[in-house]
Amino acid sequence: MMKKDIFLTALAVLSEFAVMLAAVAAVRTSPDGSAYALIQNLSYISLILASLALMRLSGRGMAEFGLRRDGIVRQIASGAAISAAVLLVFAVLGWRPHAVGGFACLAVSQALVALSEELMFRGFILTMLADITGRSDRAVLISAAIFGLAHYPVGQNLSQVAASFLFGGVFGALRVSLTGRKNEIGIPALAMAHWTVNVLI
Repeated sequence: MMKKDIFLTALAVLSEFAVMLAAVAAVRTSPDGSAYALIQNLSYISLILASLALMRLSGRGMAEFGLRRDGIVRQIASGAAISAAVLLVFAVLGWRPHAVGGFACLAVSQALVALSEELMFRGFILTMLADITGRSDRAVLISAAIFGLAHYPVGQNLSQVAASFLFGGVFGALRVSLTGRKNEIGIPALAMAHWTVNVLI
């Protein structure tokens, strides 16, 4: 079972890097950005499907990965609360969002990014690493490091990679802190908060 878990986790990490490299290729092959949005969206849809397939292949229930059918209203409320906390932190730091043209396209695109990355990182990879290492704190740090590094190929500088690591660590800690409890913070809540961060930044 351990070898299978390690193999599936490695496959998940490779899938994530493949999506990021596809995004880089899209930018390079379409300097005017015309094909970028389409390729990016298709890449993230494929990552969502890959995450769900890996979850099934693992033999675990979807609830173990933060996907529960019950409590969706509570998940939305949790996501709104985390999003509000993110907005408050940005406001305290003096950060102001820049004007964005085509907000509807950005909102949909970033929803795919947020859902795919939360499914893969805080859903699949974090859960598998917690089982492999036997410690959720190690799993949070490792998955956050992978999350940060996965953003480097898409043109983020080292401070942005560090910020991605920080957000990955906070979201991972939120995910594991209440796992298995009634007030668990699942993937829907984290995806909402992730979307908020992506749209603001």
